[in-house]
Amino acid sequence: MYLKNILCFCKTVFFFIYFISAQAQVFDLNNYLEKTKNDSDSVFYENFPYHDFCKIIEIDNISSVKNYREILKNNGRSNADAVIINTITTYHETYPLDCKDIIRLTVTAETGSIYSNIQEILCDSAYFYVSIGDYILNQCAQELELALKEKRISKTDSQIATVQSILQKNQYYIDIPKSRFEKLKEHIKEGNWSYILDRAKNLIISYPIVFGVTGILILLIFCILIRRWFLWKSKRKKKNN
Repeated sequence: MYLKNILCFCKTVFFFIYFISAQAQVFDLNNYLEKTKNDSDSVFYENFPYHDFCKIIEIDNISSVKNYREILKNNGRSNADAVIINTITTYHETYPLDCKDIIRLTVTAETGSIYSNIQEILCDSAYFYVSIGDYILNQCAQELELALKEKRISKTDSQIATVQSILQKNQYYIDIPKSRFEKLKEHIKEGNWSYILDRAKNLIISYPIVFGVTGILILLIFCILIRRWFLWKSKRKKKNN
């Protein structure tokens, strides 16, 4: 019983110390600004702890971004916009988008759309927020296009269609790869027979054995059918006589 109480006490102390140390490691922007107030803007930009800042700024929350931007500007940092944008790019480089996490991809696309259409809310700084939106939407478009090209996702996935719709509303169009059958249907519909014959010719040249064997089998089947037809016609003629 005595040993159990000691273990329980040690566990409590351990978690308390862990909690205090975790709190101490949280990046404090105001404290950092005070320590670096004598640094030039270029030095401040180069040495800024972007990875730590990523952990406290809420990129999908415009109010959070706006608040930190104002803090930087109020502390005399004329390159506040560059610091914020570099923080966002650092975040996406550290935690790249993945179409397998379709929920995050959708939320990110919606966030980019909000930023890109912010003119009516923050007219004085619209260019800044629109540039963030363009960057975010471009990241979504690149990941979606690459995932479709590498066949990591299916273009018929309804959730992918949602992301694609958000991107299209913001003038971002995805180059969706088409299957050979889809291309064939389009060319047949358009009457582009020269393309179809050219493709058939290339396939025969590329796979001569396959098409050679297939051709021989078709010819044999055709000959057998013709022979059966003649036999049937001959028997019928004899029967009539």
